[in-house]
Amino acid sequence: MSSVFRDPAVGLGRFSARVWVACPACGNAALAAPAARGQARLSCGSCGHQSADATGTRLSAGVGVLHSHCHNCGRRHPVAARRGRRFGGVLRAPVRCPGCGHVTRHVLRPAYRDSAAGVDPWFGLPLFLAEPVGRQILWAYNPAHLALLEDYLGATLRKRTLAPHKMTMLACLPRWMKGKAGRDRVLRAIARLRRRALAAGIA
Repeated sequence: MSSVFRDPAVGLGRFSARVWVACPACGNAALAAPAARGQARLSCGSCGHQSADATGTRLSAGVGVLHSHCHNCGRRHPVAARRGRRFGGVLRAPVRCPGCGHVTRHVLRPAYRDSAAGVDPWFGLPLFLAEPVGRQILWAYNPAHLALLEDYLGATLRKRTLAPHKMTMLACLPRWMKGKAGRDRVLRAIARLRRRALAAGIA
């Protein structure tokens, strides 16, 4: 792992196209992914189990965190939780600037703690890549998500994004993950999850 890490300034949504969960039928790795018309589909390659989120409620609405600025005057919006709707798999909400009155549909950024229970965002199933770390749960949507966490937590020097108005997924990680005291335990848990992903043949 590199000793210097620069935050790529991505949100959790970057990894939501492929979310691996524990299949409710057999317990093996099953893929949950967004489908057409704001729905989601679940499929297990081990037992053949399939299901769909017919209502689309988890995809169509939700609460996210606003970390943005006015696209018209540049004024920074206060950090706040907002209720929004999903368009193209991205949670957005209309926000009126208190300075110039301009209304922009902003992206709401989910924080790591928003899924602290380690479940997928559509079916509420336990994530396949989840591992207890003390009283907490370390989780990742897929191996790419896991690799980013490993690179970030294993670095001796972390450089933040140049866009201070944006709170990235990594910037929102809880203290128990980022703190020096628990870092080794977290990295060992990541290694176990990486081996689990390799054994299951998931990507």
